[in-house]
Amino acid sequence: MKTRPGHRALLYIFTSLLFLAILSTSAPHAQTQEPDPGSRVLITGVDINGQGFPLAIVDLRQGTATTLITFANRPACAPAVFPGGETVLYEPAPLSSPTNVYRINTATGERNALPFAPENRLSCPVVSPDGTAIAWIDHSRPEAPEGVAHDTLVITDPELENPVQVTSADKIFDVQWSPGSSVLVYQTTTAESPFLELHSVLRSDSSEPKLIWPTQQGIVQDYIWVNDSTGLLIAYYTESELNVGVLSVECIIGTDEACEPQSLASFATDSTVSLLSAFSPVSREMVISVQRLNPVTNRPISDLWLIDLTGEQPPEQLTFTPDIYETEAHWSTEGDAIYFIGSQLEEDNTTFRGRIFRLVLDSDAPAEIIFESTIFSPGSFLWWYH
Repeated sequence: MKTRPGHRALLYIFTSLLFLAILSTSAPHAQTQEPDPGSRVLITGVDINGQGFPLAIVDLRQGTATTLITFANRPACAPAVFPGGETVLYEPAPLSSPTNVYRINTATGERNALPFAPENRLSCPVVSPDGTAIAWIDHSRPEAPEGVAHDTLVITDPELENPVQVTSADKIFDVQWSPGSSVLVYQTTTAESPFLELHSVLRSDSSEPKLIWPTQQGIVQDYIWVNDSTGLLIAYYTESELNVGVLSVECIIGTDEACEPQSLASFATDSTVSLLSAFSPVSREMVISVQRLNPVTNRPISDLWLIDLTGEQPPEQLTFTPDIYETEAHWSTEGDAIYFIGSQLEEDNTTFRGRIFRLVLDSDAPAEIIFESTIFSPGSFLWWYH
């Protein structure tokens, strides 16, 4: 029986997530080359002895790390960072009522629970790039009958006051602010449409949401705003391939109903793509991670690819490392190198060890390890300090 693209997408997403969970036994301590000045980074991690999930600041120049705080549970959603990287909102899994969200001061490591009312179910905070608002998903009606909205998209100010209900749906996922903090995009499912559909809505409380990607155009696998606000990158499956394209701003917030993306790259349908927040500071390029299963070992493998956002150049594979699973990437401030988190299978063939690598562009030299630890394994980049 032939697997439908949507089912195949979900299968490979699940496989990748399961693989990342296995990385809980991996670990980050050494420096072999000189990073650029913007070399302090706030990261999430996983304690290699199973003692929790730390937030840490890594100094790549010194090859050291300072653990700010360690949570017993992994984050329920991606931690939200305020501009400047001085404050983080962290919600431990599982989701609970009332909501259990902490505000962490990255200068002191101080942690304070947000003062939510007992009936509150605001969850998965996303801070606007200008720092003036927080988007939440309100799960206040988890037992609502079929056909009645369970989730509401809510915006508050940073003090959790002046809540504005933006829209409701059966389920809301993956809320993202535009770089200018004026538009939100998010995914929904309904009883009529069990596959994820992509919507946009202006920050103004008087605007109506717009369906920008119905399921008949393809099954959405990932999406992210272009860093200069010129569009929304989207990875989606069709019957024949996995495509990466960009939707114009007019397509996202304009009056036209049809949204056709500009094609940038395509991959086989047995792949998945992670659209990383890795945009070049000197050109219209970005780095993505492409994952697939190794047909010999049946383990997930990944490589980094360079994508030309103008669509004028074909995608270029940057890494050829089946033994390294790349999950995060970031351009150096000079645009001449890329940092990435990669995990490798240890000699025991059961443990993955996480490290931070540096790949110099326009060089034949392989990526070098610039940070590893005997205490924790890096999980994701949250903020780069410059």
